[in-house]
Amino acid sequence: MNVLTEEYAELTNQSQVQLNLKNKGEYKVTLQYEVLTGKFFAKMTGNEIIEPEPEGYPEKLYMIGDEFGNWNWNSTNVVEMAPVGQLGNGAFWTIKYFNAGQGIKWASEKSDAESFASLGTNVNYVVGSNGRATVETSGLYLVYVDMNRNLIAFEKPAVYGIGECFDGQEVSFDLSGQNFSAVTTTQGNLQMYATSDYNNRDWNTMEFNIYNGQIYYRGVGAALEPVPVASNIPIELDFSQDRGKIAVTFASPSDVPSTAKAIYMVGDEFGNMNWGSDGVISLDKVWNSADRWIHINYFNAGTKLRFSTSKIFGDGEFTGLTNNVGFEISDEGLVVIPQSGTYIIFVDLGSKTISIQKPVIYGYGTAAGGNNEKILPFTESSDGKTFSVTLPNGGRFRIHPYIPAFDNLNPSFGAWKREYAVNPETLEIYLRKEGMDEPNKDYVWAANTIITLDFRAAKGTIVVP
Repeated sequence: MNVLTEEYAELTNQSQVQLNLKNKGEYKVTLQYEVLTGKFFAKMTGNEIIEPEPEGYPEKLYMIGDEFGNWNWNSTNVVEMAPVGQLGNGAFWTIKYFNAGQGIKWASEKSDAESFASLGTNVNYVVGSNGRATVETSGLYLVYVDMNRNLIAFEKPAVYGIGECFDGQEVSFDLSGQNFSAVTTTQGNLQMYATSDYNNRDWNTMEFNIYNGQIYYRGVGAALEPVPVASNIPIELDFSQDRGKIAVTFASPSDVPSTAKAIYMVGDEFGNMNWGSDGVISLDKVWNSADRWIHINYFNAGTKLRFSTSKIFGDGEFTGLTNNVGFEISDEGLVVIPQSGTYIIFVDLGSKTISIQKPVIYGYGTAAGGNNEKILPFTESSDGKTFSVTLPNGGRFRIHPYIPAFDNLNPSFGAWKREYAVNPETLEIYLRKEGMDEPNKDYVWAANTIITLDFRAAKGTIVVP
């Protein structure tokens, strides 16, 4: 870690000074000793020489072999290597486990026609008489390919954590067998990268992170979405399977607070299981309550979910409470939606209950034919994605959802406390929140109006006769 700058800094036996310069150049290190204080100071000045990136090389590179697709280019086990720095510069990398004697080749297209086993300089591997590359010692390797330098290198992999959750330090991950691991030291965003002796670019050119259990490589894309993690959370990486794990322990029901300022939900279809995503769902707090939270949405069968009071991995996360209704918990501790359809997510912290049930949507009021709260049910579409109703009369119209979990709650959970509405102008679907007037109370609905609700889009459609 370089701490020397153009300003003098004190040097002690604790100073983290390693002159590991990423670019060649003309540099000058000046050392100063103060006789009166007995202290050393140093600074570094100079200019780096940044060479332009090569151009004109393939933008993709694939690795195939006995263990990587079994020489079938249509196999999902063929490895697409991550580009480094800039598309077209010919640099790529991957980390995988290789067994000695097993053949490997590379190609810029999924075809044997342009495949190769060497570019001229072979580092730590051999090419057999069959024209295929192989390692002589089984193990986990970082493979770095640089077409511009005619190089293919098999290196001992080195992986580091950096950023807020490691207190701003660069932390080397430990390697045990085929897996890397490290433990966060501070709450903050997780960032990780690998290194190669043949890559002198910025660290983030070999950056990666974990999203929904998968290792995702930045390549030459935009900055990766932040991944907020609490302190003392194990991070586990299996590059051979491209799998990663933020190994949190979910809160037990007794540790989940009875009230909260917010409840959030994330899933494989909602935020890609990442609390730093813009796709995280905020549940709505129901009227005059800090313990009851609700959300309505369409979910595909098998969708996995988790909840949190803070949107941070390992802090305030829970998936089950004392009473779990309408769903199961997977082996990895996540909520699993049983069947495709529209569901109400109802979290009642006071009674330690999570209910996930398909609703009936009711309408009432003069446009519905009366004030019986269940007088006019909506009709659910065959695919379970929308709910529609045709108003028999003109006048006022109010909407509320119902699931059996709402029965016998104490205190009771009346229809007006879970009232939804569709804005006739914007078509937005929204929950009536504490302090809001009755939705659309001055709006006169026309008889035979057709109202359709799509909770996944949070939009309605209104067809006026």
